[in-house]
Amino acid sequence: MSSGIPTSLFVNRELSWLGFNERVLEAAEDDRLPLFERLRFISIYGSNLDEFFMVRVGGLTDALMLGVEEIDGKSGMSIEEQLAAVYQRVRELLPRVEACYRDIIAELAKYDIHEVDMDNLTPYDEDYLTRFFDNNVAPFLSPQIIDSHHPFPYFSNKEQFVGIALETNKKRLFDFGVVPVSYQNYRRYHIFENESRTGYKYVLMAPLIMHFAHKLFKRDKIKERFVFRITRNGDLKVEEALYDQDIDWRQQMEQLLNKRKRSQAVRLQLSQHISRELQDYLMQKLDIEPRAVMIAEQVPASLSHVYDLTGELAEKYPALNYKPMPPIMPPGIKPGDSIIKKLDDQGDIFLAYPYHSMKSFLDLLDEAAVDPEVTSIKITLYRIASGSKVAQALIKAAENGKSVIVLVELKARFDEEHNIVWSKRLEEAGCSVLYGMENYKVHSKICLITRRTGRKVQYITQIGTGNYNEKTARQYTDFSLITQNQKIGEEVSRVFQTLQMGAFVDSSQYLLVAPLQMKSRFLDFIDEEIAAAQAGKPARIILKLNGLSHKDMIEALVRASQAGVDITLYVRGICCLRAGVEGYTENIKVKSMVGRFLEHPRIYIFGYGDREKIFIGSADWMTRNLLYRVEVAVQILDPNVRKIIMDILSILAEDNVLARVALPDGSYKRLYPGQNERAIDSQYEQYAYFKQRTNQYQPPTSKNTASGHQDTFIGRLLAWFKGDR
Repeated sequence: MSSGIPTSLFVNRELSWLGFNERVLEAAEDDRLPLFERLRFISIYGSNLDEFFMVRVGGLTDALMLGVEEIDGKSGMSIEEQLAAVYQRVRELLPRVEACYRDIIAELAKYDIHEVDMDNLTPYDEDYLTRFFDNNVAPFLSPQIIDSHHPFPYFSNKEQFVGIALETNKKRLFDFGVVPVSYQNYRRYHIFENESRTGYKYVLMAPLIMHFAHKLFKRDKIKERFVFRITRNGDLKVEEALYDQDIDWRQQMEQLLNKRKRSQAVRLQLSQHISRELQDYLMQKLDIEPRAVMIAEQVPASLSHVYDLTGELAEKYPALNYKPMPPIMPPGIKPGDSIIKKLDDQGDIFLAYPYHSMKSFLDLLDEAAVDPEVTSIKITLYRIASGSKVAQALIKAAENGKSVIVLVELKARFDEEHNIVWSKRLEEAGCSVLYGMENYKVHSKICLITRRTGRKVQYITQIGTGNYNEKTARQYTDFSLITQNQKIGEEVSRVFQTLQMGAFVDSSQYLLVAPLQMKSRFLDFIDEEIAAAQAGKPARIILKLNGLSHKDMIEALVRASQAGVDITLYVRGICCLRAGVEGYTENIKVKSMVGRFLEHPRIYIFGYGDREKIFIGSADWMTRNLLYRVEVAVQILDPNVRKIIMDILSILAEDNVLARVALPDGSYKRLYPGQNERAIDSQYEQYAYFKQRTNQYQPPTSKNTASGHQDTFIGRLLAWFKGDR
């Protein structure tokens, strides 16, 4: 490599992501967690893998089919080598997934919750499920025979089907029958009381339909029966929409979404081993390779039923769920308070979801919608909740005569259709809707409220790390800063002005804005720390990211490590850097957290003392974020908010429950409390910390906020959280 940094310091992006999903699987395997939560983690593992195949494997498959000969600039792997390694690794993990699922099911049986095994039905189950199938399922099924008169159908992405091989008197080895397992008229599972009324049983629809296939086809004709599921390429090529600039962007997105529905198959999941002839038939019809066939007999192909099932049983089995952690209000704020007045009285407001309620921000929007001094509201929306209160507040503001400008990102992957619907509703209400940028996604999380008080223009600015989505605000950890700082407001106003003109911000003081200047300023900050270390001064970099893959940023971190800069990286997902490699990255520590909530804030800290700079924002250090998206990060100026962020990082540093530490070979080692150490789950600790702040408790300053809280402080936090006070 021209930089002098060997490829051995890099981890392939796709394999690093699979390593992250393996950490999700570890959570499902953790017998310290409540059973329903373990079941949810294995469901998350499966849904993560679905998206990975649709996006990453789909993109690599496209490139391979087009004859692209590109070599991964970090790991040196060709496209074919990456695909081979991905399929192999997924196959290697499959036995662990099956063993984990069967272990959870066996543990649930101890609570008298049983998944019905259709191959081992009791007489009661046979009688009950026969009646249920005949009355509630069979009338809605559409079995088909594929033969010379009936062409091979298109099988929808991620849906399950029952496949049937039927005997034939003709020269063909079999006729193929198929039953779509559609969920329009029945649920993905059916739950019922057991015979003694002491517990519950549930049956999944796909194996139920397979079991009763003889009611749909002639019993004596059935040679084989099985469940199958197809994952298709979902890597939407948005640049295709740019060929005709005169067509409305939203219409083009709708056309592209229709095209996605008929895309290439990249994975075939089978519920059991089938004959070679039958498997070859499916592979030929689906145009799919043998390596893309995944056979799992001990775990359903889809676990999308898990959240509904566990939710239905949650109240009956509270011990099988996490203990409730109801969101709290930030210090000094009660429901119904004027957020604008609170900003006047106490300065910046800092929200940390899901520990804090999103209500404070929603109250601000509602207040702005009716405030006679508010002239405009501008906001960027990337992922919008189904019954979005954010969108409802914007509609109310427009109806009240405010100028409301909403940038809706129609290219938010897998939320495109949803965002299209909301964009139409916002337009109908009188909002001015922008559809994002050509070739770039607008991923920033910024909102600007403009007020006119007399002759004075006042800005209220919100900048966050996560989407304006009430659902994810309860599931993801994210930060949200609300400030009246006029300079920050002016710079955010300029971001909106450039977006409206189809341009980008190229300079700013308190904001970092991609794609023109964020990367270069990050590199400048790293160089400053390198210079400080070379001058014998303390130097540090602390980053909290969802992903680290951009080669230039990794190489800069390696140079900083070699110069003696102390670097701590909290990277939840993809991390293409190997930490702890002698001579290169021995000064870099990498941690990954997998817990109850999805870790999502981005924090960027450089330097000590007077040189210390703290930013939060929307950008990971990945090529797409820094070069092909509009991202915004804001410098934290308020001393109180700066202290909160450092306290949070201190709690993360002490975590020995959720944390995994990266090893020089690219693998991760899970941390466990030592024999005389207290278990520190950083998410519970943060909840306790914010709850104490709400009660006006101010924790003592740690001696070293870079490395962690003192044991006495952490002990007080845990004691408060447990109510032992």
